[in-house]
This record gives sequence, C-alpha cells and structure tokens, in this order.
Amino acid sequence: MFEFSVAYKYLMPRRRQLSVSIISLIAIVVIALVVWLVLVFFSVTNGLEKNWVQKLTALTAPLRIIPTEAYYHSYYYQVDGLSEASGYALKTLREKRESAQTDPYDPDADEEIPPYWPHPDRHPDGSVKDLVKLVFTSIENLREIPGIQAQDFELTATHIRLLLSRRPSLSSFSGSRSSRLHSTLSYPAYLGNFEGTNRHLSDTLLPIENEDLNNVLLLTGTALNPDWDEGEEEQASFPPSLFHQRLKQFFSIVQVEKLRALPAGWSIPRHLFPIEGKWVVIAALKNQKVVRLIVPPQESDSTSLQESLEAQGLETKQGIVQFDTDNPTLILPHGEAEIPRRMILTLAGGSSFSAHLDNTSLEKALTIDQLFFDITLPIQGTTLKGRVPYQGIEIAAATLSPTPPDGLNAPWWIDRLIEPDGSVTFALPRDEAIGEGVALPKSFRDAGVLIGDRGSLSYLAPTASLLQEQRIPIYVAGFYDPGIIPIGGKFILASHEATSLIRSSHQQDDKTAITNGINVRFDRLDQADLVKEKLMEAFKKAGIHHYWQVETYREYEFTKEIMRELQSQKNLFMLIAIVVILVACSNIISMLIILVNDKKLEIGILRSMGASAASIALIFGISGAWIGILGSLVGITAAVMTLNNLDPLIHLLSRAQGHEMFNTGIYGRSLPHELSWEALGFVLAATGCLSLVAGLIPAIKAALLRPSESLKTGGG
Repeated sequence: MFEFSVAYKYLMPRRRQLSVSIISLIAIVVIALVVWLVLVFFSVTNGLEKNWVQKLTALTAPLRIIPTEAYYHSYYYQVDGLSEASGYALKTLREKRESAQTDPYDPDADEEIPPYWPHPDRHPDGSVKDLVKLVFTSIENLREIPGIQAQDFELTATHIRLLLSRRPSLSSFSGSRSSRLHSTLSYPAYLGNFEGTNRHLSDTLLPIENEDLNNVLLLTGTALNPDWDEGEEEQASFPPSLFHQRLKQFFSIVQVEKLRALPAGWSIPRHLFPIEGKWVVIAALKNQKVVRLIVPPQESDSTSLQESLEAQGLETKQGIVQFDTDNPTLILPHGEAEIPRRMILTLAGGSSFSAHLDNTSLEKALTIDQLFFDITLPIQGTTLKGRVPYQGIEIAAATLSPTPPDGLNAPWWIDRLIEPDGSVTFALPRDEAIGEGVALPKSFRDAGVLIGDRGSLSYLAPTASLLQEQRIPIYVAGFYDPGIIPIGGKFILASHEATSLIRSSHQQDDKTAITNGINVRFDRLDQADLVKEKLMEAFKKAGIHHYWQVETYREYEFTKEIMRELQSQKNLFMLIAIVVILVACSNIISMLIILVNDKKLEIGILRSMGASAASIALIFGISGAWIGILGSLVGITAAVMTLNNLDPLIHLLSRAQGHEMFNTGIYGRSLPHELSWEALGFVLAATGCLSLVAGLIPAIKAALLRPSESLKTGGG
C-alpha cells in the first residue's frame, strides 16, 4: 500500500510539476486514441469477416468434398456409359447414391469393357466398392461432430428471362391509371440446386417486402405463356373459378393491416367526406383552371407537397376546402367556388391508413378491383371511416400467417417449415399454373425484380440434327444475399429437378469444372479443420481417399484469395497498432524520467528512511502502469460508445462527403457494432506489456540512485 500511495501522490496534477502533468496527459490521450482506433477497427473487421463467412457457408458449406480426376477415370464412374441398366448415361453423385446397383454392368448384354480401363476397387468379398455411398457413410459416422449433415450439389449455366409488369409511375394528371408497363430482363446466369435442409439458409434469405405482396396480388389473375417473346405482354388470364381460389389463398395467408395511396394519388370517395370542417388542399392548375385537388394527410405537409408538385412542372395554389353544404366549397386566394361533382379530392400519393379486408367482398370478387376494405383514414384532424374498393391503393403493411388455415401453403414465396424435431427447413414452391419457383440474388431485387415476376430458364437441348432451345417456366419466389461470392450476383437457386435437367443437357465436363460435389455442414465453423482431418482418415481406411478432395471454406477457389487478403490486412494493421502503442508508451518513459529527476530529493529521503530499492522501483513502475491502464480505460469507453452509435456516425460522414462511405452490396446495410473480445484481449495485453516495459527503465534508474547523491542533488 505504501508504494501505491506514493505513486498516486506523484501522478496527481500539481502546478509545481506542470511538465510532468502535461506529458502524462499526452501519454494517456495518445494511448486512449490508439486503443479506441484498434478496438473499433478490429471489432468492425472481425464482425464483417464473421458475417461474410456465415453468408458464404450458408450458401455453400464449411466443408465440401469434390471428386478428383481419379474418380472420373474410375471403373465405378465410367461403367454407367456402357450399361443398358444405366441408360448408357453417366450418373451424378445423387443418382449414384440413390441407385440400387453399384455395378450395373451386364457382360451378356453390354459391350465389352475397354482393356485400358482401370480395374474396379473391390471389398474383400469381391463386390465393387460404392465410392459415393462410402463417402456418405463416413460422414454419418462422425457422430461426435454436432449437427453434421451432407447434401450433394450441382452447378450449371442457363439463361434467365423475366417479364416485369408494373404500374406506370405517372403523375395524377396524365395517363391511364389502369394500364401497365411491361419490360423484360434477360441475363446469362449460373444455376444451382436449392438445399432446403440447410439450417443456415435463413441467414441469407431476404424478407418479403410490401412491394412483393402488391406484385403477387396484382398478378394473381394473370398467367404467362412460357413461349412469350420479348416485348409481349401476359397472354392469358386464369378462369374465374381458379382466380377466385388463388385470391382466397392469398388472403388466407396475408392479413392486410394498412393500405396506402398509389404514387399517382387516391381519389377519396365522396361518401367519406365529412359533414363539416375544412381541409388545406393544393390545387393543380391547367390554363388557370383547377384540374385536381390534392389533400395532404397533415396540414403541415402542404408546403412540401406543393414544392414537390411544382418540381414536376405543375402550376399550383394552396387553398381550403370547406365542408358545410351538400357540395364542398373551394376557397383560393382569388376567390371561392363550388367544387363540381366531377372534381375529385385526391389523397397525396404514399399516404397510408388502417384497413381490413371485407370478407364478404372476397367471396364475390372476380377481379382485385372488386375487393372492398373497411378503412380508418385520419386527414387533418378529421377521421374518415367507411368501405372502399381496392382501386388506386396498395398494401402498405401486412402480416403473414406462419400456419395458413386448412393446410394452405404459400405457392408464391419460399416456405419456412418446422419439422417434428423442431428443426427449420425451407422449400421452394412450385405453382402448377405458372411454373417453378426460384430464388434470385439481391442484385436482381436492386434491378427492380419483385417476388411473383414470371419468366423462364432457357437451355439448348440436342436433337437428331440440331440444338433446340428449351424453356422451363419459372417465377421469382424469393431473394437471398450472396455475400462476397464473386459469381453471387448471377447465381440462381432452383429445384434439384430443374438444375439436373439443364445440367444434363449441357453434357458438362465434370473433370475440368467443379459442377458436382458434396456439401458438408455442421454447427461450429471452428471444427472445419478437425472434420477434414477425420474424413481424410476415414477415406484412407476405406481405401477411397485418392478419389476425393476435401476442402474447408478457407480453401475454396473463389474465396481463398479474399480470406488471405483479409488476414494479411489484419496482420498488417496489428503490426502498425503495436508500433503506434509502442510510440504512445514511449511518452511514459519520458514522463517517468522527468519525474525521477524531479523527485531525487524525495527518493533520497525515502531510501534514508529505509525504503528498499525494490520499493522505489515499484513506485515508478506502478506510475507507468497506471498511465497505461487509465489510457486503456478511456480508449475502451470511447470505442464502446463509437460502436453503439456507429450507424448514425457513418450516416453523418456519408452525408458530409456526398456519397455512401461503404458499399452496401459488400458491407451490408449496417456495419457490425459488437465489441470484439479478441481485439479487447489483444489491446489489453499489448498496452499492459508495453506500459510495463516503458515504466521499467525509469524504475530501474530510480532504484539505482544512491541516497547520498539524491540528497546532494535534490538539496543543491
């Protein structure tokens, strides 16, 4: 306690030791800045790396098994091409696993095996080894690995074409509100099978948005001919009975809570007008005549609404609509006039209000325009209530039923299923009327694609004399975030059947491209190397190790360079951080040397009173350690506050520089803001050790001072 009390006394700021106090403050500030910077940087980068790896392994797997060239040259793989029982076609890994025959060759019916083929691998009983089933058996035997499971994957190339049918973004004063604009999107893409048993798929799937629900509802009554050509519109409508069934199915799953006016505005029905009161309106003029009255939901919104309309080149005036007669009266700056019956009051586009479906209308509706909703609409202090048709409005908020009644599943988007054991699986929907559901990367959503959009996957199939284009009708069932996968922006997930069909038509060379393999998943990513080691041991024991290549996610061809670059940057910044902390701690040396010189007299007095050299050294060592600890605590506090307010800070800096600081396609909508315990441990260890070393030199100098010399120097 003696040493601590003396160190505390020396560190307290005093006017007589101003230079020591200033240097101490500088040392604390510099250490705090370094600690703050290191913690924020490493917390964000560690969080980004964790997110990227999670997205990467959610779509692929922490580990995958790929057939080697030896597998494709083996008797086991090639014999299917000679066997009538296999249809003279080479099989995929899935087909091999599901096949009842390991060796389909019949010497009495099939052609002779070429002499240059390798001999088949056999068990001691003489039967041919099933190379694929042995792999899956080896994986299933790793019961000590929590959550381990395997799923084969297939990759191929295709061409996607989508027809986008949208309401036109017109002002309220031109064009038909019932017309639609049609455009096509045509894009070469990669195709892979959707693995619904992948428990981590939910980490990448994007939520269903209101625009998706509106698009699905808009297209409920329309079918799409799979043979449509670019520029054509939808070519058919569902029969009334089928449309009515699909409409009821939609609203059995989607419970509408709010509606909103379309961008062109919504014509308020006259039966909703209040008996008395007044509204501030914006009158749109044409040739000095009022052509439309736009009502803002709040009087305070009138100025911004008027500015928005004038920015579209419209002439406007602000006025008041008075409700006190059968026909409302319009009061403008130049006078007042009765509003003609043909004149409508238009609710400003985008204004939302509470609404609930009138189920009686659902039973009779033959088009979506015949649906009615009971609404509650507050306008400038007046609440309007009534029944309105579904015209000029769209869904603004809705809840999706997790368990649809009568066992109805949503045929429009990806289903989330709860298995009896409590696990979660996913299923791509298939609509008999419009085709296969597919999941697209979020780059398609950014390009304006919505759930429900229809189209086709095209591929070339060989015939007797030529290649003929074939099309599989599809529609968009969901979107996912591909993360940092280089081909993620054009990687489509489809059903296994669709992927296999297109892949088989390409006659793909599996020996030169990784188009078929096995994904192995488990709960803990840090067990990837352990699982790889155990699988390689199992393969060697089964005698099949030369047929398979096992890779962890760090070794994938499309990610290993990125992972190495991330690690290199972290190592470089860690080295820079250590150097900066060392420079910051050097201020401690300067401060303590000045303190030792300033306290020589007191050191001599303490030594003459019996204080040992170790006690003197400990006093100054504690002083250096306290500066390091205090600077670290300040830096940690600042880092935690920064991370907790990181999104507003990034938003502020982005506004200051006029563009986004970080690309949302790479870094996501928000940066990670959790404190990294790994970074905290590194900072505390580095700062503590360097502060101790920095305080050691002055402490040794103070301990070596002789009492007589200290008293002479201090008194002189």
